[in-house]
Amino acid sequence: MAYKYDKGQVQGNASGRWFEIFQALDTRLSKAASNAGGHVPCPAGIGGSDSFRFEISSNTDGHAFSNQADNRKLSDGFGVLIWLNGWSFPDTLKRVADYLDDNRGRVSTQPTTTTPDTEGWKRKAVALKRMLDRAASVPNESVRAYYYNRGLELAAGIASPSLWYHKGVSISYRGQTIKDGGSWVTVPAIIGRMSGSQGWTGAQIIRLTKDGYKASEFMRDAIEQATGTRPEQVSDKQLLKTVPNMSGSAVRLGKAESTLCVGEGLETMLAVALALDTRSVASAGTAVLLERLEIPPQVNRLLIFADKDRTERGLQAAEVLRDRVKDQMEVKILLPPSPVPGDAKGIDWLDDIKNLGSWKTCVD
Repeated sequence: MAYKYDKGQVQGNASGRWFEIFQALDTRLSKAASNAGGHVPCPAGIGGSDSFRFEISSNTDGHAFSNQADNRKLSDGFGVLIWLNGWSFPDTLKRVADYLDDNRGRVSTQPTTTTPDTEGWKRKAVALKRMLDRAASVPNESVRAYYYNRGLELAAGIASPSLWYHKGVSISYRGQTIKDGGSWVTVPAIIGRMSGSQGWTGAQIIRLTKDGYKASEFMRDAIEQATGTRPEQVSDKQLLKTVPNMSGSAVRLGKAESTLCVGEGLETMLAVALALDTRSVASAGTAVLLERLEIPPQVNRLLIFADKDRTERGLQAAEVLRDRVKDQMEVKILLPPSPVPGDAKGIDWLDDIKNLGSWKTCVD
């Protein structure tokens, strides 16, 4: 019987084992794999002494960063091995699957079947579609109140195919949907639909209280009432993936023009859109996704509105993105000028919104 290797299945089996796989299949990657988070010499021998690195999170999907390569090609472990060795994709997939020695990475070509991994992603995509079917393109009163409380009241007038508003999304904790008296506990939400060259890839979801504040404390209360345990921390923000790899994705408020404004948080980038009067704006959602953001070919100036964190993670992500694209376009990294206050972990441009307007002349 003929077999083919299913990428999704092999990728799932490899998750959390990429450093082991790299060291087994190509010892040139050993130094980077054993020093995740630090810069090492280019394993291909074409860069400087600090031109290549894995992140600690690279053990999950194998992604890497190189000053000597198009980092879009290094978005997962298969891409890294192809770049370094010149192997074909089928050959690379087979080598990884054979190393893992796991026949679950193979599926019969007779007949065609759907893997459990594929079914899982389909279910997530269907769940998001159902959520969007019940959402509206116009903000509800809770969202309007939230925008007002954050100094973003004019954001209610931003029309975008990527922005949706829901009156009641559920709350989950450790895989359990939280209920009260047999009914789901729900909260209003802002939904930012994420997309890349592969199409729609997921969503950023911001849960709110009915009176227009972040819902984290309300969620903690609801979880405690339902489970008897009060979690130390619950995030009102959720990144909902509907594909295995979201690299390149962002909430894109409008068509990218010659100048594109990018950053992490959705609220931050709404503030940028309002202050600079542009919809050529993209919110990556996380520092990792900002590093991997896809920049459309018509862009010749990139403005990165970085978060100012005490850990400097926001700046690091901005620098990775800048270094990846600086040969193709002009790039500016913009940090909020105000100091990080008191015990705060950091600030973003929404916290420093009064200084945003000074950059309006940079946008076409």
